[in-house]
Amino acid sequence: MKGRGRLLLLIVAVFLGFKYSEAVPSFARQMNTSCNTCHSPHSFPSLNSYGRFFKASGYTQIRQPTIKEADFLSIPKVLNLSIVAKLKAIGETKSMERKEIFERKIQFPSEWELFAGGRIGENVGYIAKGAGSAFTLRMPFVVGTKKNYFGIVPYTTYNLGAPAVFEVMNTGAVSNLVILETSEVISAQQYIGTGTPATGLGFYYYSNLFYIAGALWAPFYGREIAVLDIKEFSNYGRVVFTPNLAGWDVGLGLQYWGGKTVVRNNTRETITVNSPIGSISIDPNEEESLFTRALALDFQAMGYIRNIPLGVFLTYGQSPLSKTGEPTNIFNTNPQLEKTVIAGLVELGVIPDIINVSLGYRKARNEGRDDNAYIFGAKYHLHRNVQFQVNYISETDRKASTFMSMLYTAF
Repeated sequence: MKGRGRLLLLIVAVFLGFKYSEAVPSFARQMNTSCNTCHSPHSFPSLNSYGRFFKASGYTQIRQPTIKEADFLSIPKVLNLSIVAKLKAIGETKSMERKEIFERKIQFPSEWELFAGGRIGENVGYIAKGAGSAFTLRMPFVVGTKKNYFGIVPYTTYNLGAPAVFEVMNTGAVSNLVILETSEVISAQQYIGTGTPATGLGFYYYSNLFYIAGALWAPFYGREIAVLDIKEFSNYGRVVFTPNLAGWDVGLGLQYWGGKTVVRNNTRETITVNSPIGSISIDPNEEESLFTRALALDFQAMGYIRNIPLGVFLTYGQSPLSKTGEPTNIFNTNPQLEKTVIAGLVELGVIPDIINVSLGYRKARNEGRDDNAYIFGAKYHLHRNVQFQVNYISETDRKASTFMSMLYTAF
């Protein structure tokens, strides 16, 4: 208890040290508006309908003056830069050899990213974020109106996977759109491990009733495979219905990962690249194949009960086994057993825009064993862009419990 007490005191001290921080992220600068224009009061960073349209526009909407030169140049006068930083303190209790062990970690920062994004021209936008060699870049080319958009997107990412082509659901279909930090507990997609490196070319069509997206992609980060010959791409497909039902913002979607990626080394030297299953060495004139097989269903509903924000998020995912004699399925390396998971989360805004509380549960089957867990979360928004979050996770089958606190800032 003494160790936990010291850990809690450190968390509080750090939090109070940030008490008067204020910040404005990149897109808020471009649109000259607050973050809640695009993000729902149910739980940051969940997107609302306007936020989805802004992303579908390729980040090209603007409310700031632009530089114009003979009608061929139309970019903001300022570069929309931001920094996102996270500080975490983690305490874990687990049973090992009939002993209870308590471990603590301080991660400062646990994650930080330089973030830039916005309008390049009337029909071209971009988002670039990362730190060091870990980088994500999307450059959508779009046509459309405020009612619907069609986009072509070249992209590369170190951790968002194939869905980085276009995604606006808040279910963890991509790891940066999930309600709580411990995404593997509340999102089937993140539990399966779909947040991989990815490089590809895709498309999307978005309207206020539905959207579809698809891509040809490879599970590698772009810079790492620049010297490889890609013989075959994996495929990805997505369809989501987004009706508004009696004032509730509803989404119901399907994700599909299929096919395989085949790369060949046509150089005279052995090439080593990082993949979702670890480092892979490819000898000269040799090929490497990776299957990418998974399926996910997700649902969200965000609305109000007596003026109190309520969000409900449900996901299902499954990844087939890696068959003997076939390339490894990057989402399930087990040669005998499927990986399946159902996860759900309910979040209530007990003080709208200020305090949210959440309760979630995961029921999973992995490596032939149950892997169930439940989670309690709470978030305090000191400002829209300064959040203090705590999660308590109990993994019933591992007989482990984790307390995680995080300070999130974006400025």
